Amino acid sequence: MHVEIKREFTLSAKSPDLCPSSPSRPNLRICAQVQLLGQISGFAPEFTLSAKSSDLRPSSPSRPNLRICARVHLLRQISGFAPEFTFSAKSPDLHPSSPSQPNLRICARVHPLGQISGFAPEFTLSAKSPDLRPSSASRPNLRICTRVHLLGQISGFVPEFTLSAISPDLRMSSPSRPNLRICARVHLLGQISRFAPELTLSAKSPDVRPSSPSRPNLRICARIHPHGQIPGFAPEFTPSAKSQDLRPDSPSAKA
Repeated sequence: MHVEIKREFTLSAKSPDLCPSSPSRPNLRICAQVQLLGQISGFAPEFTLSAKSSDLRPSSPSRPNLRICARVHLLRQISGFAPEFTFSAKSPDLHPSSPSQPNLRICARVHPLGQISGFAPEFTLSAKSPDLRPSSASRPNLRICTRVHLLGQISGFVPEFTLSAISPDLRMSSPSRPNLRICARVHLLGQISRFAPELTLSAKSPDVRPSSPSRPNLRICARIHPHGQIPGFAPEFTPSAKSQDLRPDSPSAKA
């Protein structure tokens, strides 16, 4: 039985530039944490990306401390799917299916790109298998198929993002939605074949409101490209910080 519950993605950074630990950044151990909550009631799978190496490539004599650059725990996104597994950087295809694991395709592929000062690291969760396509009678439990890109950081800023499927209109919290406290919301309805929504968050302001003299760094707080998710909804749009409720552009939003 499917229970409709909220899902949250949280991207956090313990360092303003997401570079490896150094004497000037001694507390950097995990550069980003992504928590996928509530796929199954009471369970919170974790995606952990470790930044012990400047490039997050497999271990080598010059990088002996890098063992696993990504640990992924996914429980039953799809009925009968492998309940728990770990992706290792030593395998370019991230544990493909095998005769002993016929159900394990690749349910999520994580691409952490170079942890270099001034470089925009990219974390991508994407559907690489037919088993991660839209929900159907044979795949009733699949709800999420997204790509999340964490763009360049601002010096001195610790970004924290949360995506929640609480409200379908992507508006700010209100008395009728008191538990919606986060900077960006996306109601992920059923996906459509051939389309993969892309969500891009930029860490330039803590409140996702338009720029003002007190928030001079806000440029684009969220770029969202959902394709045909809601009947009658714009098939492709880019909400800018000029629109407080993150809805498609309109004459009032462009003003």
